[in-house]
Amino acid sequence: MSTSESPYRFESTEGYSVVSLQPELNDAQWSDFERIGSEILEKLDSMQTPAFLIDLSSLSYMGSAMVALIVRVWKSIRERNGRMVVVNQHDMVFEVMKLAGLHTVWTIVGTRDEAVQALGVRAKTGGGEQGIALTALGLVAILGAAVGLYLLMSPTEIVQSKIALVIVFVASIAGVIAGMVSVMKESGWQQKFGMFVIAASVLIGVTGILNLPDGLGAPPKQRKAIIPVTQAPNGKPQTQQNTKDKDAEKENGKEAKDTEGKSAESGKTDGAPVRGPHRNP
Repeated sequence: MSTSESPYRFESTEGYSVVSLQPELNDAQWSDFERIGSEILEKLDSMQTPAFLIDLSSLSYMGSAMVALIVRVWKSIRERNGRMVVVNQHDMVFEVMKLAGLHTVWTIVGTRDEAVQALGVRAKTGGGEQGIALTALGLVAILGAAVGLYLLMSPTEIVQSKIALVIVFVASIAGVIAGMVSVMKESGWQQKFGMFVIAASVLIGVTGILNLPDGLGAPPKQRKAIIPVTQAPNGKPQTQQNTKDKDAEKENGKEAKDTEGKSAESGKTDGAPVRGPHRNP
């Protein structure tokens, strides 16, 4: 913040500037008004889109020379597509601006907070501690989401896929929240970093969804029955199913032999000569 000597003070903060006119300026010469006006306009040249707050709260009266000074600054700001808000707390000063018809073209408020709100900028608060905390939280969230995505897509299962997926989602959501708060409450590079955190968190979260493992969200695959393998007496491996088949073949063969034996005995009985009644020759 830079401050010049009286009879005015110039304050430059992040997003807007303040010119506070002091009562001593009412007793200044016309040449002093010209010099002060040139100094203020020179400061305007360093601003791309100036946002100016003219603070008249310390004045109880305002002469025509001071009105001309403010009009000069206002015209320069308007030419640069800037914004200007006037802070005033005294009726006499307002009457002077009203007589000049300036109350219809200027935004006149009672406090600096109202002026900052009318300018559409954010006042710098808390010494930047909140912005630093949000920036650190956003950075940690991005790193956490990236680590979770690596664990999820790793060819070797370092942790369970469900755990990796939870890390990705939780870190991504935290990054989006931190980024949105930074965009809404901060300004400058911290606001831009908040936008980057939002984009990176969304990108990592979507990538995690697109790379879900087959075991998550997909129906389980049917497994084939595993048939145990046993060792045959001849040294060749055989499955339990093969053993059952061979036992069935043996049983069928045994039954076939029994059937053949019974058929043979039946054939012998049927083929024996049948003797009829005895007749004499």
